Amino acid sequence: MIIHSLVYAAISLTIIIAMIIVVIWKQFELASSSVYFMLGILVGIAGWIIGDMMQIILSQPGYEPWVLVFSQFATICNMVAMISTVLFARVLSARETLNSKAVAFAFALFGAVVLMTLAGGYPHDDNQLWTYTVLEFNPALDFTVTTASILWMVTDGVMVLFAGGTLMWYLYRQRRFIEDRHKKIITFMMVGTFLAFIVSIIIYAFYAIAPDVFSVILHLELITAAIGASMIGIGMIWGGKQVLYGSSRVYSVHIFDEGGLSLYAGLLGAAEYDVNEHLISGVATAISNFTSQLVGKDIVPYEIELGDYAMMLEPKGEYIGFIICEFPSAQVRAGLKNIMNDFDPKMGNDEISGIIDSYMPYGKPRVMDIFEDFPE
Repeated sequence: MIIHSLVYAAISLTIIIAMIIVVIWKQFELASSSVYFMLGILVGIAGWIIGDMMQIILSQPGYEPWVLVFSQFATICNMVAMISTVLFARVLSARETLNSKAVAFAFALFGAVVLMTLAGGYPHDDNQLWTYTVLEFNPALDFTVTTASILWMVTDGVMVLFAGGTLMWYLYRQRRFIEDRHKKIITFMMVGTFLAFIVSIIIYAFYAIAPDVFSVILHLELITAAIGASMIGIGMIWGGKQVLYGSSRVYSVHIFDEGGLSLYAGLLGAAEYDVNEHLISGVATAISNFTSQLVGKDIVPYEIELGDYAMMLEPKGEYIGFIICEFPSAQVRAGLKNIMNDFDPKMGNDEISGIIDSYMPYGKPRVMDIFEDFPE
């Protein structure tokens, strides 16, 4: 048994279990489905670590079939963490959270790795394309080594890089939208992503190339993955909804009646833009009336592109809510829908602002005078 590898695994499992407890504890405060995918990442990594720990413990002559079983378990858990990472990033950033080419590609890679892993066996066979197996116990290494075909290694590596790249892309894009004082949180999460995905795969690659030379770093990738994933989870909790769930630069929220009368107009954050309030009212009302006459009274366009901006619409009876934003994400759509569900025309500006503050991650809006233009 390689003691240092077992120590690496034990430290990693302790970190991940502690992070799982913290994320579950904060679940109700964050109140987002993305938290479940974050838990999927952490639980997947925990399963990966447990599988590798059992492989270390069972590395004795005659236990090769059991080592194979736990090695397969570890690999599948690792893939669960990878697919959860893609879904985590997509749920935070995209208009279509799950119905996308990125998600389809991720599931194709996930299925390919799992299929090749489960198709393996012990002892080693001649099917080099699908081989995933363990070698006989190596006394010199004091470990039962898992081996796989080049195709498996490439597919597994692409899955890890794709998952890490998807999350890194989201964090990089997110960094553009948030205020400067919050950028350090996103940077912290980006460093965690680099550790969890890039550094881990580099460490594993070194060991895979020359296991005799790099035996001392065997399962060191578990620590970097655990630390990196924990940094992502800590950043999610540290930043909260204002940093992580604000997946678009939102400029303003408006509520009109069907005649085009502005009932509420509020700016979010420090954002300012050069669109006239009365122009917004006229454009929105004209488009709404035009489409309802052509298609039907209950049909309203839910999204309108305005060049550098986009307008998201949500009707409720004789009233329509609008959000002007840079990137119309699923999070913004859900927030607008919740706002209009709670909206009552008898409410004052402060009450409406309170509703917006509870559903949108940008702070309480600054109510604008509906008889004046927005500032230049």
